[in-house]
Amino acid sequence: MKKFIYSIYTKLAAVILFIICIAMGTLILTDGFTDFFNEKDYYIYGFENSFLESGHINTILNSVENSVYSTYANFSEDGSPQGKKESVNGMTFDEYLQKRLDNLSYADKINYFVSINDKVYTNCGAANADELRNSLIYKYGLKESNGYTERYTSGHRHGADYLEYIAELNKTDAITVCVSIKDAYARECEELWKAQEELFRTVFIKTFIFFILALLLLIYLICVSGKAADGSLKNIWVDSVWTEIHFVIAVIAGVGAVSVCVILLDEIQGGNLPLYIVRIGTVFSAAVGSAAVLTSLLSIIRKIKCRRFVETSIAFRTVRWAWQIFVRLVKWTCRNIRNFKSVMSEVLSGKTGVILISMLFIYTAVIGFCGILTPESSFFLFAGIVLFALPLLLWRTGQRILMR
Repeated sequence: MKKFIYSIYTKLAAVILFIICIAMGTLILTDGFTDFFNEKDYYIYGFENSFLESGHINTILNSVENSVYSTYANFSEDGSPQGKKESVNGMTFDEYLQKRLDNLSYADKINYFVSINDKVYTNCGAANADELRNSLIYKYGLKESNGYTERYTSGHRHGADYLEYIAELNKTDAITVCVSIKDAYARECEELWKAQEELFRTVFIKTFIFFILALLLLIYLICVSGKAADGSLKNIWVDSVWTEIHFVIAVIAGVGAVSVCVILLDEIQGGNLPLYIVRIGTVFSAAVGSAAVLTSLLSIIRKIKCRRFVETSIAFRTVRWAWQIFVRLVKWTCRNIRNFKSVMSEVLSGKTGVILISMLFIYTAVIGFCGILTPESSFFLFAGIVLFALPLLLWRTGQRILMR
C-alpha cells in the first residue's frame, strides 16, 4: 500500500486528475454563465430568497413613483417646497409627467394609476387604485395633502420610498400611485426566476464537487511530494530553479488563466465569439494555468521538505549575505571604536589633552562667532569657511611633508 501511495505513477495520475477537475469546473462555470445570460434579455434571479424579493420586480414597481418624483424634482422651485415652475423644456407639468410615463421601459408589462389632486394618469382605464390591487403583484402608495403617507404591497420588498421624497418637495399635493404587473408577465418572471435559481444551484453544486475533489488531490500531492516509499527525500530537476521564479510563474499563470476566461466570457456575452471557441479557450486556459501553478507549488513544497528553500531563494540568500556584511561592519566599527578610545585616553590623559580640548573649544567658538556675524559682512562667511577647512588643509600638508 505504501508503495502504491508514493508511486510515481500514482502521483502522475493525481496530477492529471487535479488538472481535469479544474478544467471540468471551469467548463461547468462557462456553460452556466452562457446559459444564464443568454436565456433572456433580463435577469430575474439575484440570489434572493423568494421571487417576490427580486430586484427586477422591485425596479419595475418603483418606476412609476420614480417618474412622479423626477417630475416634481424638475419642476420644483429652488428654496420653495410649495412652488412649481410653469414649464420645463417647453412642457407643462402634466405633459412632462405623461411623457415620462409613456416612455417607461416596461410600460407594456404593467398597469398604473396615478392621481395628483384629482388629475388622473393611467394606461389601463382604471377608475381608481383599488382596481389594480387585485393583481398578483402590485404596489400602492398614498400621500395626503397634510403630509401623511401610507403604502401597501403584495408581499415584495418596498424598495425606495419616493413618496416621502416627493413630500420634501411638495407638501400640499394629494398623490396616489398604484402599479401592478400584468399577471401573464408576473407568471413568466416567476418561472424564469425559478429556472435561473435552479441553474445557479446546479452549477454551484457541480463546481463545488470538482473543487472538493481538486482540493483532496492537492492535499495528497502536497503530502507525498518529494518522498519515496522508503521515506527518503528526493528532488527533481525543476527544483533547481530559483524559488522566486516559481512564485512569479504561479502568479502569472493563475492571473493569466483567470483573465483569459473573463475576456472570453465577455466576448461571448457581446456575441463576438461562438460558444465552442469560448469553451475550448476557457478549458485550455484553466488546464495550462492549473498545471503551471501546481508544478511551481509542488516544487516549493519539495524544497521545504528537503531544506533547500533558503539555498534556492534569491531573496533569502541576499538577506543572508547582507546580514553577514552588516555583522562584519559592526565588528569592524566596534574594533575601531575601541582602538580610538584607547588612543584618545592616552592623548587626553595629561596636559596635552587639556590643551587640545581648550583649542577645540576656542576653534568651535570662533566658527560660531563668524556664523553670527555673517549677516553683517561676507568677510565673516569667508573666514568661517576657511577656519572650517583649516584642519583638513593642515592634515593634508602634514601627510605630504611626511611622505617626502
